[in-house]
Amino acid sequence: MPMRTDVAHRAGPSAVAVAPPVTASGRDVSIVLRPRCLLTHASALRLLAVTCAITFAAALLAAAQGAWPALPFAALEMAVLYFALRLSLARGRDFERIEISEDSVRVVARVGARTNETRFRRHWARVRLQAAESTLHPHRLLIECQGRCCELGAFLTEQERADVAGRLKRLIGRVGESPELTGG
Repeated sequence: MPMRTDVAHRAGPSAVAVAPPVTASGRDVSIVLRPRCLLTHASALRLLAVTCAITFAAALLAAAQGAWPALPFAALEMAVLYFALRLSLARGRDFERIEISEDSVRVVARVGARTNETRFRRHWARVRLQAAESTLHPHRLLIECQGRCCELGAFLTEQERADVAGRLKRLIGRVGESPELTGG
């Protein structure tokens, strides 16, 4: 069965991308969740270059006036900034893909270099938006089936999480029912 998927634009206003609506012609529906990443590789390089230029200019000026320890500290600061930007760009490539077919729900999650896959029987799966234990914590979006559980969209806003939960509930249905796949 061919699957219709989409290419999510990570720098867009939404962290949720849904495949185009699919008819009940035996094709799967795919929803891709990605964290927002407004920082591109080119903009990260520009940020690092400008910050390095300003920081090292100030450190050189301080070193010329006798404050030589400013140079190693400036280098240390720029190394920390480099690794922070690298981590941010790497996290921007993370995703969660929910593939819904007539008989199963498959969740593929990539965090860093690790990829995890979880499968549920669609007929017995349930989507639940679990209330937070305190007001400081967000709700949790869960897919549950036969004692197993998978959390989705931890990086989404509350509104996006609620929207995805509604879409998944329409696609997966309640326990014991499997509605027609229409793209959500």
